Amino acid sequence: MKQRAIIMVPTLIEFENPGSIKQVKNHALTLCSKHQSIIVDKVEYAPKLLLISPLGDIPDQPLVFDPPPMAA
Repeated sequence: MKQRAIIMVPTLIEFENPGSIKQVKNHALTLCSKHQSIIVDKVEYAPKLLLISPLGDIPDQPLVFDPPPMAA
C-alpha cells in the first residue's frame, strides 16, 4: 500500500523589530506566512511558527514556543 509523508524542514530567519512582544510575534507570523505550504487532498498544510528567541545580551528565554501537536 502506498503511503504519503509530509516533511517540513524548519527554516531559521533572523529579523529586527524594536516593537513590543506582540509586534514581534506578528512580524514573525508574517514572515512565516511567506513560506511554501503544501496542499494534499484539498487540505492545506501551512508553515507554522515554532519559536521566537531573542539574540544578543537578552536572556535566552523564548518569546513564543508553539510546537505542532505531533512534533515529537
